[in-house]
Amino acid sequence: MLPVLTASAKGEVRIGLVVEELADQLGLTLEERSELLPSGKQTIFSNRAHWAKSYLSKAHLIDITRRGHFRISPRGQKLIETNQSRSTISCSCSLRSSANFGKNPMMLATNLV
Repeated sequence: MLPVLTASAKGEVRIGLVVEELADQLGLTLEERSELLPSGKQTIFSNRAHWAKSYLSKAHLIDITRRGHFRISPRGQKLIETNQSRSTISCSCSLRSSANFGKNPMMLATNLV
């Protein structure tokens, strides 16, 4: 999740572009980039990046700005600035989102910490 969060630190980004940039950074082969989920509808790598975005949003570390776009939230920026570890981000996401996951996102937006 940290690479997705870090990608949003430069301003509003599109998740599709983040997926491409991360695949380049990780040096994924064309075969690795093209591997599909069992449903055959989406690549595995893209699916994982989208889930990371979802969990970061639920933990209030990013703000969804419009469909497919997001930016780092003040809380996410603070996390990066204090050089928190990957495990802290994972814990933050699981602790903050587990009780609210699946609830109406508009309701969650009114209860930001």
